[in-house]
Amino acid sequence: MNNNFVIEAENLKECSKTHNKRYANKDNLRFTTEQIALIDIKRSITFLYTLVNDSKVKIPYHKRDYWGQVDTRTIDYKIEHSYIGKMPYSPPLFELQTECEQRLLLEIQSFLNYLDKCFAICENTIAEEKAKGRDADYLIMILEKQIDEAYEYVMGHKVKYDINCDYIQELLDYENNPEFVIKWFHQLHPTNLTSLASARRETQLKKYPDKVKKACKNDINKMNRFINVIKHIDDYEPEDHISGATIYNTMQFMNVNCSDKAFYEGFVEAYGQYGNGKPVVNSTMAISKAKKVALRSDNSSYFEFEDYMNAVL
Repeated sequence: MNNNFVIEAENLKECSKTHNKRYANKDNLRFTTEQIALIDIKRSITFLYTLVNDSKVKIPYHKRDYWGQVDTRTIDYKIEHSYIGKMPYSPPLFELQTECEQRLLLEIQSFLNYLDKCFAICENTIAEEKAKGRDADYLIMILEKQIDEAYEYVMGHKVKYDINCDYIQELLDYENNPEFVIKWFHQLHPTNLTSLASARRETQLKKYPDKVKKACKNDINKMNRFINVIKHIDDYEPEDHISGATIYNTMQFMNVNCSDKAFYEGFVEAYGQYGNGKPVVNSTMAISKAKKVALRSDNSSYFEFEDYMNAVL
């Protein structure tokens, strides 16, 4: 009866705490295999009931094979039978006359006690997973996090995928159809997530102006921030045109890694789409002049711009 069930019970308990916190991870598979393994163990220990002559376990005669063996899968497991030491009678096989017999009975009792604990952990975790599997908002939160992680993993690498694949087609539209997330929850392999992340990012990038994508190097978070800043530029700009100082302040605020020319072109394109139509200074030289002024002064113009944007964004 020597076994590692005590350790296994503790490991299973720890895994259950973090299970289902992410869209797809190794614990999902672990709980599937552990559940099957524990069910097999549950069936195999039925011999212990026979060993202690438990009359509550009935073995149908027609289930016995030619060798007199019993198909334990046909025997119902009753959880109240686990605690052999607490049964309302003394098992006839062990009269508890020796220390070895007492030790064996304690080992059986301990084994079954931990088995029940492991079953309870698995059952609770699986029940929790089913409940969360019906919560579309929760699953969307997990999916978006996993898409971001997958995209970071494959950034800079070309990922081949079939845009017409069912899971990609449906999950690309999950904002309008949350039931698709429920449908595919825990069905995707990590390689599916990288394909989905690449397909989603390429679909998203089509929405942004080309020169904005160049200035922000396809960083969707920065492009969204850039566009939000542009939408508030007219409210901030005191002049009747968009000055070089305002463009330079925007460049500092965005903290992008690109040339003055690339940022200027991205700014002009974005303002043309999201601004209110003020004339924009027509040369990158205005940015260079604003930069020189900022270096010679205390740069108070930028700090005012930063405070304003932080307040409205």
